[in-house]
Amino acid sequence: MKKCFSYTRVSTKEQGDGVSLQEQVSFNESYAKTHDLTIVEVFEDKQTARKVGRKAFNEMLKRLKSGEAEGAIFYKIDRVARNRQDWADINKLMDAGIECHFAQEALNLSSPAGRLGADIMNAFATHYSVNLSSEITKG
Repeated sequence: MKKCFSYTRVSTKEQGDGVSLQEQVSFNESYAKTHDLTIVEVFEDKQTARKVGRKAFNEMLKRLKSGEAEGAIFYKIDRVARNRQDWADINKLMDAGIECHFAQEALNLSSPAGRLGADIMNAFATHYSVNLSSEITKG
């Protein structure tokens, strides 16, 4: 069984008091069991992914690069990155052979078409966040 980290995120500390984080953890655990993966640690952020600098996300990246796990399981692409820099960091992991699994999205990230699909999904997630911020500023 490959060792993986699990990453979960909500946009605000207030949302962290709800059930979303636990639902993400449960879904990632189920995905791990189905795909013969072992979750060795869960990383959790309670802040927006629109800006770079999330503490748990950055710690997880650092530890993945140091070889403490062979991959990471994320609930969905929009839970991990809504900015281009974080998505570039995820792509660098995949390019280095570190497995990235998106439990809610059926993507074959070992194929060029799967990577393209993931890139497009991230572009939509990034646009959604930037556009929402713009609309809030107008309102």
